[in-house]
Amino acid sequence: MEIEYWKVLQEGNLEHLQQLLKNNSNLVHTTTNSNPWKYSPNENYHFQTSGVHFCSFAKREPLLRELLQHEPDLETLTFEDNKGITTPLVLATWEGSIESCQLLLEAGANPNTWASAESPLYTAAEHHDWEKVALLEKFGAKHDIFTACICGKLEIVEMEIRAYKPLLERRSAKRNLTPLEEATKHNQKEVEKLIDRLQQISD
Repeated sequence: MEIEYWKVLQEGNLEHLQQLLKNNSNLVHTTTNSNPWKYSPNENYHFQTSGVHFCSFAKREPLLRELLQHEPDLETLTFEDNKGITTPLVLATWEGSIESCQLLLEAGANPNTWASAESPLYTAAEHHDWEKVALLEKFGAKHDIFTACICGKLEIVEMEIRAYKPLLERRSAKRNLTPLEEATKHNQKEVEKLIDRLQQISD
């Protein structure tokens, strides 16, 4: 039945998925050795992907909605080449739709659980997906100095740097950029001016 379950997810057959889960809701906890981007079983792939990982990507929203009705583990980790070790929500903020993100958050996904080198908020912010940024904030996502710089959150940037000046030299885990470099990369001119002023105060 597990092979059938994964075939149904791959085909996007919602009606068949509903029937399978009606007969055995524990299928939502099934995992397979596969990249979450696509169903490609490989015994040499050393990470387990769940159906929720697979359906967190765009155009699989009806399947994701159905899976979430059966209480899957939303914090389970898999590996994806671009994100490293990651949760379904990070995958959704990367290549999923706003609907996928909302479904996961409403089901209880933690907006502050990181992938290997980035939070869901960083993923959305660096792609300038402001709708996803706002959604994550609504569900309690917390800015760090880097997401605050990318998003132009002047009050947060100033508060964090005044509280801990060494942040000026800290580098982001994903891009290895300082707060100023992140602001410059994302054309946040007011953040650049603020950081320059704070740098002068600290010197």
